Amino acid sequence: MARQPIELRSWTSDSTYTCPLNGILEDGGTYDGVMKERIRNWPLWAVIDLALIILFAILGRREHEHALDIGGIFETAVPFLAAYLVMTLISRPWLTINRVWPTGLLVWLGTVAVGMALRIAMGSTAAIAFVIVTIIVLGIFLLGRRLICSLLSKRSAKQQNA
Repeated sequence: MARQPIELRSWTSDSTYTCPLNGILEDGGTYDGVMKERIRNWPLWAVIDLALIILFAILGRREHEHALDIGGIFETAVPFLAAYLVMTLISRPWLTINRVWPTGLLVWLGTVAVGMALRIAMGSTAAIAFVIVTIIVLGIFLLGRRLICSLLSKRSAKQQNA
């Protein structure tokens, strides 16, 4: 049984619109069951996100010909790993781990902002080029993973409803 779409009121006008992320498919089916199954596994999704942040650190160190030792990778990744964990826990991951909007966007931007602040507090630099690359790469990794999950959930639900 498909639930009713959620109507949201626009902040800029009196109009309402239907939230596209509440589990209603164009054909009237629902992907709630598929998405709930994915969300039930939120610790796995968090580990995947953490691995992507570590991959970001490895790629960055390799690109700049820094040593790929565990200590160096850890030093580069830790501010962003800590920031990700804080932002993810604030976002109630057991409910929202795979959502692109608004959760994914907030986790991504929060991870970058808090991660940069922690990086500077730990005595490292944050050159503007590094900030830009961080925004782009973590955006691709963190939002991309969520987009893929969303598309696969919708596709799986459509196949189940067919």
